[in-house]
Amino acid sequence: MQAKKEMQAIKALNEKVAGIVESGSNANGSWVKFSDGTMMQWGRKTLQNVEFAQTGGIYYSQMQVFSFPQVFIQNPSISISGTTANMCWIGNSTSNTEQFTFNVLHSIETTRTVLIEWQAIGRWK
Repeated sequence: MQAKKEMQAIKALNEKVAGIVESGSNANGSWVKFSDGTMMQWGRKTLQNVEFAQTGGIYYSQMQVFSFPQVFIQNPSISISGTTANMCWIGNSTSNTEQFTFNVLHSIETTRTVLIEWQAIGRWK
């Protein structure tokens, strides 16, 4: 009983001082929910053996689909970056409250390992 009261006191203090209501992580990434309804989420994932097809002078991957670790109540603002052994960039990105999609674009047709890092900011309430 005492431990439960202490946890409630810590949660109340976090809400007053930092405005943090909840934070956590799962296989899809990490998140922080703030008392004003703002939610920040972020993640990192390595895509192995990404293959590219050509359109004009650019090569593009299949559409990649990532699920957010928590659901937003409206479409968030999202930033995605990709890193390979050579230059690449992200194209055709879209998002909804549950997931985001994108293609990796590259200047060379070759199978690559791509590190994806992303951040999203939106509302949880």
